[in-house]
Amino acid sequence: DNTNVVYKINCNDCDMTYVGQTKRKLRTRLKEHKNDLKKSNNNSVVSKHQLDSNHVMDWDRTVILDNEPVYLKRSISEMIHIKNQCNGLNLQGDTDKLPQIYFSIITNTHHDSNTNTHS
Repeated sequence: DNTNVVYKINCNDCDMTYVGQTKRKLRTRLKEHKNDLKKSNNNSVVSKHQLDSNHVMDWDRTVILDNEPVYLKRSISEMIHIKNQCNGLNLQGDTDKLPQIYFSIITNTHHDSNTNTHS
């Protein structure tokens, strides 16, 4: 099972995307995202998007963008992928810790270099 990954979930109903990272099994993290919908005090941007717009995320085609066992490197990879999204659900604060030096290498081409899907 996939662990230590940066992943992207696309919305089935529009072009919004969400980028996250986990050291645990991706399947476990996705299950948590899905269970957030059932919570009344839910603050997840993924759940809010689904509830507010009556949209559904494409859970079955979650894309693995990177595989990195070192937390700091995985976190930086996540922030770079968040910055590269065209229509991201992620909060602006999700990239506050990205060092300025990385801004020059962010291509903003909005193409994913790795399109492995999780089934």
